[in-house]
Amino acid sequence: AVGRACIAYPDWAARIAAGEELELFIDSTQREALHIPEPLWRFSLVEAMIRDMSMGDAKFKPGMFVETVQDDANELVINVSLENDHIADIELAASPVQTVEFTTSFEEIRERILTANTPHVDAISGAASQSEAVKKAVAKAMLKSSKALAAEEGGNDAAPKSYDVV
Repeated sequence: AVGRACIAYPDWAARIAAGEELELFIDSTQREALHIPEPLWRFSLVEAMIRDMSMGDAKFKPGMFVETVQDDANELVINVSLENDHIADIELAASPVQTVEFTTSFEEIRERILTANTPHVDAISGAASQSEAVKKAVAKAMLKSSKALAAEEGGNDAAPKSYDVV
């Protein structure tokens, strides 16, 4: 079992006892529907933690980036505004019906990220899935912005690069 969902059959023990042969794999296109986390090597927060040392002070291409992410039950559309060297703002563009708890936890994770200027902050207790979704949206926006800046500045993909894993 992973998180709040199950990779294998929920009734696997009864099926085995009944002599059924169970498949030991899943269709990777069903990963999100089954709530299975992304593999570490494709995890956007890890990608965002890898900082290109040649970028200097100008880390981001300024602008607003729209990211769509999924928490436990809902799809969230988040606008992430970036300046050259910092996260300027995070706004919830679209979401399901918002409760007081939902709005409060969003504002708290937003404030943590803006204050720290990084998505690598502690999740909100009781709203871990929502917190992780917002953090993922910010990380994805940072990665897109950094890549856009490198392309705009004529970055050379063939040139040797130096990375610092934070």
